[in-house]
Amino acid sequence: MNILNSYLQAKAAKMSGYKVIITGDGADEIFGGYKRYRFAYYAEKFKIFNILNKKIKNFNSLKKSNIPFFFYERISNNFNKIFTSPIIASNNNFTFDFFLPNSTSSEIINYFDLKYWLPEESNYKLDRSLMANSIEGRVPFQDIKLIKKYFDISLKNKLSFFEEKTLLKKIKIIPDYIKRRKKHGWFAPESSYLQGYFDQLFKDSFQKKKIIDQNIFNYDEVTKMHSNHGIIFNYKKELMTALSFQVWYNNLLENHWWLFVKTYNFFYSIIPRIILCGIKGIFF
Repeated sequence: MNILNSYLQAKAAKMSGYKVIITGDGADEIFGGYKRYRFAYYAEKFKIFNILNKKIKNFNSLKKSNIPFFFYERISNNFNKIFTSPIIASNNNFTFDFFLPNSTSSEIINYFDLKYWLPEESNYKLDRSLMANSIEGRVPFQDIKLIKKYFDISLKNKLSFFEEKTLLKKIKIIPDYIKRRKKHGWFAPESSYLQGYFDQLFKDSFQKKKIIDQNIFNYDEVTKMHSNHGIIFNYKKELMTALSFQVWYNNLLENHWWLFVKTYNFFYSIIPRIILCGIKGIFF
C-alpha cells in the first residue's frame, strides 16, 4: 500500500507549490538493489550448498520459466485461497512471454522485475498518486540511455556477498552515510489499519450474502484471514488488495446509478460545445 505514501507525498508537494518531483524508482531494477538478486546469483554460483540448504536446493531445481514464481509464490498461493474457483481457473494459464535460454537465474528474475514489476507495480502506483494531485513525476533511473548502458552489465558487478547496488555506491558524490544506510521499504502501516481504522470497513464490505452472490471471493477464507491477521500470520497484502477491490466494486459497479449520472453530465456538457463549433464552422 505504498501508494498511500506516494499520494501523501504528492499532496504535500502540491500544497507546497511544487509541480514536478523526482523519484528513485527503477534504481533497484537497473543496479541490482533487491536481495532476491543476490540470493539467486549466489545460490546458482554455489550449488554445492544444495545439500545443506533446502531453499537453495529447491531454487536450483526450478525450470527457468518458474523462477519468478519462487519469489512471489507465497503471495500467489494466499491469493488463490481468497478467490473462488472460477477466478482461480481463469488465472491458471498465465505464462511469461519471454524465454532467455542462456540467462542465469538472477538475470531472469532481474529481467522479470524490469519488464513486469517496475511498470505494472511501481510506476502504476506512482503515476496514479501523482496524477491525483496534478503533479508530474520524473524518473531519471529509467532514462532509456541509462538503461541501455547499465542494465546489461552482469549482476556480479552490481552486487557482492554482503550488499547490493555496489556499482551505484561507487559514485563519489553520494555521501558515505547514505551508502552505509540499511535498505528498507517505505510502506504504510496496513497491519494496524486492518486491526483499527479499516476493521469496520472490512466487515461492512464483506457481508456474507453479498460476497457469496458476487462469486469472486471465497467468503470463508477472506474472513478467516481477517480474523487471524496479526495473530497467526500477516495477511496485509491479501486483505488490503481484497478490501480495495471490494470497496471499488461496492461503490462503482454495484451502484449502477453513477453510469446514468456520468452519461447525463457528459452529453449535457459536450453537446452544446459540438453545436457551437458547428455554428462557428458554418458562419466563420
